[in-house]
Amino acid sequence: MPDPYFLVIIVLLAGCGGKKEIEKPTPLPDYRFLEVISKDSITRGDLAYLFTVVFQGRGNEINFVVKNRLMQRFPDGKFYPHDTVKRFQFAILLTRILFNQSNMPLPDSIPKITDVGYTYFARRAIQLVVSLNLMKLHGGKFFPDMPLTGADALFGMKQLKEIVK
Repeated sequence: MPDPYFLVIIVLLAGCGGKKEIEKPTPLPDYRFLEVISKDSITRGDLAYLFTVVFQGRGNEINFVVKNRLMQRFPDGKFYPHDTVKRFQFAILLTRILFNQSNMPLPDSIPKITDVGYTYFARRAIQLVVSLNLMKLHGGKFFPDMPLTGADALFGMKQLKEIVK
């Protein structure tokens, strides 16, 4: 049997003077999030995913956005997650979410948008989201029929989250 004093000296020299705290590993980046926000054109499924991330949802993202009235299924009951989202569609979606809030802000001024005519069906929604800084103009134009980018969707959601707090 080894001498107990010898064991104590070995332990002290080895640096095992008690519990060592184990550092938590650095969390891996969410590659899907990075992929979605870098897309030039996102789908309804991507949008549902971003809403789930930004609003800290749990579980299935489609069920989360439908249950929380952030997005809707089509009349046939399907969600169509692979459909591309256009900028005017996102403007309408953000407007619907705002109208469901009791404390919906009203814009201070209505911006002039050169590529959205007075008879365009989504004109009011586009004016509202631009005036509330939920979506940006590019050189005075909105480009309503262009696909929504992941970066624009994330920007709009983060701004929306600040408004609906």
